[in-house]
Amino acid sequence: CCTTPAKAMSIHQLSHQSETMGLPLMNSTTRQELLERLRLVTLWEALRATELRSECSDRGIPSSSLGLPHQGGDQAEKENLFDALKLHMFMQKFVLMSMPMNQIRSF
Repeated sequence: CCTTPAKAMSIHQLSHQSETMGLPLMNSTTRQELLERLRLVTLWEALRATELRSECSDRGIPSSSLGLPHQGGDQAEKENLFDALKLHMFMQKFVLMSMPMNQIRSF
């Protein structure tokens, strides 16, 4: 990752960091939105699957809609939960862009 604290980064640097982390960029994204997204994604990366499950629950992401495999272990579950949180983060923007949200499964 980078050594510059996110709060000290320019909007260009924040956009680059977001892109590096696999987050979609939109032209209307503000510096504050980029900071918040990077903060959340960095936090989510550090959490265990059980904690990510709680994050999903707190955000109203129903576990039945996650399509989580019953096998594959904790790492597979963590990746799926992480993807669900990222997708949820951008859902409103995607809907405004008329993207078919029911067809998007993961980043």
